Amino acid sequence: MARYVISSVLALGLLASPVSATGMQNEDVEGPAVTLEDESSISSTKARAGSSGKGTLTGSNPLGFKPRATASTTINSGTAYYLKAKVNSNNNGTSTSSSGWHSLSNTSKVSTSKLVASTEKATFHGYHELKKKKSSPLETANTTLKF
Repeated sequence: MARYVISSVLALGLLASPVSATGMQNEDVEGPAVTLEDESSISSTKARAGSSGKGTLTGSNPLGFKPRATASTTINSGTAYYLKAKVNSNNNGTSTSSSGWHSLSNTSKVSTSKLVASTEKATFHGYHELKKKKSSPLETANTTLKF
């Protein structure tokens, strides 16, 4: 079951323009934005009670900028043999882009870098994997956000 969180963020202070003196968009400018989050329990394909971790895809669409998202994978308790996370973007059907897999061993959380879509409308897909132990089955989850 996915949980969606919608919030609106307003920046404090005055900004003349979201474009810097070099003519490039300033990605650090804050402004009105919509932030969405999709979470999914991670479990193996074998029937089991409960889940071992959580895959989260968090994205935002700041006013005047293109949508962006990050994916993270966490284990519910302790550390995992390895955790992986990846986010892909379908850029309004014209192209795709990817953060690539981010993988860490003997940890409780891994996150991707921020992936910014190349179009104003985009669908982000998060991919999450974990192995509790080297001999454990692979556990996976997928998450999706659309802007």
